[in-house]
Amino acid sequence: MRGQLADSRARMTQLLQAAGADGAGPQALAEQLQAEGHDTVRQTVAAWLTDLVDTGHAVRVRRGVYVHRDHHSP
Repeated sequence: MRGQLADSRARMTQLLQAAGADGAGPQALAEQLQAEGHDTVRQTVAAWLTDLVDTGHAVRVRRGVYVHRDHHSP
């Protein structure tokens, strides 16, 4: 189970990077993960996004939309 969550979290980060400067929200990311066979819900993705923001790997650009730091220009 723990390995599956790590895989899902890594894939979520890849999807966020792929979203580019438009970013993505937790619901859209969770839906994409579920479509790919990951058993992940929006609340889990939202927590992962918060962790990414806290560690400087993502930026919340507006309510419910996050951008990977590689695509954020202040």
